[in-house]
Amino acid sequence: QSMDLLLTGRRIQAEEALALGLVTRIVSPESLLDEAWLLANRLADLPVAPVAALKQLLRQGMDLDLPQALELESRVTARLST
Repeated sequence: QSMDLLLTGRRIQAEEALALGLVTRIVSPESLLDEAWLLANRLADLPVAPVAALKQLLRQGMDLDLPQALELESRVTARLST
């Protein structure tokens, strides 16, 4: 379905985006700003090192085969536990 959306530019409703896993939640327009602030604060409260490590794994891991990705994960995990 992602190919269909990319090639056709078809607009979808929030419920379909949720069903496809493109969004993680749906909020009303009235609560959007409050929900955005809650999420921003929750993310800002997370410890910096694990978040940076996760971002590194996601960025670099997509270009690696499985053994390389597992090696990267091991290195990053070891760095976090020291």
